Amino acid sequence: MADIQKTDIIIIGAGPCGLFAVFELGLLDLRCHLVDILDKPGG
Repeated sequence: MADIQKTDIIIIGAGPCGLFAVFELGLLDLRCHLVDILDKPGG
């Protein structure tokens, strides 16, 4: 069975803006999940 993970924010898109958003939200101690159709981040 899969473990349940708590998430505060879901970011859709792992381009420059999505990566920056995850970074900034991490500084605020928010748990983020990053979702993108590609297998590598960066756009």
